[in-house]
Amino acid sequence: MKEAIVARIVSPPATKVVPLRPWRRVAVIALPLAAAAAFLVWTNRPRSEPIASLDTGVPTYALEAAGGDRTQRSAHEPATGPIVLQRDSTLDLVLRPSTPSSTPVTVRAFLVQGNDAHAWTPPMQRSADGAVRVVGAAAALGVGAGTWDVVFALGSAGAVPTDPHVIATALGAPANGRSWQLLAARVTVAN
Repeated sequence: MKEAIVARIVSPPATKVVPLRPWRRVAVIALPLAAAAAFLVWTNRPRSEPIASLDTGVPTYALEAAGGDRTQRSAHEPATGPIVLQRDSTLDLVLRPSTPSSTPVTVRAFLVQGNDAHAWTPPMQRSADGAVRVVGAAAALGVGAGTWDVVFALGSAGAVPTDPHVIATALGAPANGRSWQLLAARVTVAN
């Protein structure tokens, strides 16, 4: 009996290999690949971008842009495309907080056209509820003819960058991880 056990250990009985049917072979390969593809699609799906993750106590802001020249005057004309400005046109920009706030907010203005970006220091009027208004003639922008982004960066005192090229780069990038908010209005300055 001992010898029979030793013989079985040394040379195990032959096992029968059952071949998989062709569709099962495909399933064994395709199922893990499909699961991996679904995982990649799910983890890389577009997410709604938050406006910004501002410091505690600073509300999120919205930009309202008005002014410029229109060929037709209408009280209910929807704003489409950039605001067209002649040199003597008035531009009215209001940064309005989502909730009234007396928390101090740093606001910096920039003018961006592609890679050309520079700081802009317009006079700003601040209201008691935290709104900021910039109003003036288009000539005060100090830019040449063309389409420009009027950009406002806002947040707590030390969070808002001062480098115009940082703003130009951030203009097209996701807001994830920023401690400041970026708002922009597009204007076209005529000759």
